Amino acid sequence: MKAKYLVASMLGIVILSLAVYSTLHSVSEINITNIDEPKTSNEDGFGSSIGVVLVIENERNGEIVHRMVKDDDLSLRSMAGLWLTMIKGTDVEVADVYRITDGVQTGILLHTSYHINPLNSMIRIGTGTTGATYIDWKLETEVYTDKVEAIGYSVAGLEMNCTFTATFNILGSYAITEAGVSTIYDAFSNTEFLIFRDTFSAINVISGDILTVEYIIMFN
Repeated sequence: MKAKYLVASMLGIVILSLAVYSTLHSVSEINITNIDEPKTSNEDGFGSSIGVVLVIENERNGEIVHRMVKDDDLSLRSMAGLWLTMIKGTDVEVADVYRITDGVQTGILLHTSYHINPLNSMIRIGTGTTGATYIDWKLETEVYTDKVEAIGYSVAGLEMNCTFTATFNILGSYAITEAGVSTIYDAFSNTEFLIFRDTFSAINVISGDILTVEYIIMFN
């Protein structure tokens, strides 16, 4: 009887050893590239996302002669600073922010009362062709600037859109290839910061045209 128990125990040890070896062997063969990367967008309904769309329409003699829609627009570092003011809400300085007036580096003190002033937000258009980068602080070759008519918003379920719109009465001939949004933080009443800049294929305008530029910020 003791011999039977001894054989059974030895057999159990062998089976357990094989199972452990098999597990370790399979783990060693895992290909790290097969592991899913963290999600960074709202694909498959995961988390939340923010997108920016630029829409430009050129009206001539009462008809739309050109309409451009560009998505995946670039948010500049001044925009990142703006989000930080709303999220952190403490008196901590954010450096590396450059103002449109002269490009001087300016520290922004974070505080929940600092916000975009819709009465002092501008849409700018120009003829520059150098691609936008995160560190841009002004348009390359600006030709027109106009105040944002209104900062509108809409909410539907889990989705919210915020819009900046301006209309330009064109008085000359231009090949418009860049646009951007700038705003004044209430904390710095005389300092204007660029928060979006885009370049695109030329929109040829002539005197008498009406150009409407709209930036749409989409949440989720």
